[in-house]
Amino acid sequence: MRRFVLPSLAVGCLALTLGLPVDARDLGVRGATWPVAEPDLLVAIEARLAEMRRSGEMARLEAEARARRRRWKNRGRFPALRRPAS
Repeated sequence: MRRFVLPSLAVGCLALTLGLPVDARDLGVRGATWPVAEPDLLVAIEARLAEMRRSGEMARLEAEARARRRRWKNRGRFPALRRPAS
């Protein structure tokens, strides 16, 4: 008996909720509105990337990333078992 009470109650609440009418109205604007003051994030990112390309910082970062990848790739399967370089 007890295990049927909660599901029945849930189904009853759901049926009541779905049966209620919904009313949506445009309430207008309350108070003054202003345009957004923050700069567009994508424009800021693109400007920063353009400056990094212009200054050569992007090429330096890319070269560092390539070097890190090469070191990672060439580290060997078990780096702790490698013999030290002579």
